[in-house]
Amino acid sequence: MPRSTAFGLYVALPGVLGYGYQGGVAAMFAREAGVKPDRYGIYTVGGQVAAPALRYSEPATYTERMYEMDVAGTVMVTAIVGTDGEPIGTDVLIPLARLHNLAAVNATNQMRFDPASINGTPVPVRIFVEFTFPPGGGVALPVIVQGEKAIEAPVPLNSVWATYPRRARRRRIMGNVIISFVVTEQGRPADIHLIRSVAPDLDESAMRSVRRLRFKPALMDGKIVPTHLTIDFTFRIFC
Repeated sequence: MPRSTAFGLYVALPGVLGYGYQGGVAAMFAREAGVKPDRYGIYTVGGQVAAPALRYSEPATYTERMYEMDVAGTVMVTAIVGTDGEPIGTDVLIPLARLHNLAAVNATNQMRFDPASINGTPVPVRIFVEFTFPPGGGVALPVIVQGEKAIEAPVPLNSVWATYPRRARRRRIMGNVIISFVVTEQGRPADIHLIRSVAPDLDESAMRSVRRLRFKPALMDGKIVPTHLTIDFTFRIFC
């Protein structure tokens, strides 16, 4: 009988994406220096890994709708600063309102750095950036957050399978449905959005599965915080 695969968390880029030969040289020098990256080839600032130096940044831009909403709070964004000093893989970790999240992501993508390095050789590192949106509007400047504010990721308490709709199986419709959502302080999915669509019935099956998920909430400095996740549902027919 045709079947679909279970979901997997879609939260990291392959280690070689965007780095090419320069990234390979960096990895070689890092190994010689006794510094190890994570499994995706990304390094952590500290010790022999010198932090990237910010050369250019912009505040998060308010839109007219954001002024009308009058929402205040902080968005935390994560990104990888590549060996060229430009952010890639930018995503929201601690969300606010959707427009504020988008403004923070756009501002992060405009940042430029002298890249992180090991013994003078550029290496990719992950950064965390906070944007605090004040009440009544104003300027939300990027603040690079250091390691003491590291987030403990939410932990799934159950696993779900997306039902492969009969009509889609019969027509052999396959593909990857990607959904983003917020894990609330109560460990429930909220603000669920379809990022990549395949077909309406597959999309809806994936959305239903996300709604059934439950988590142990994320922690920052020992306090429960909402976090943003993206999940990739792969629908494949194997016979």
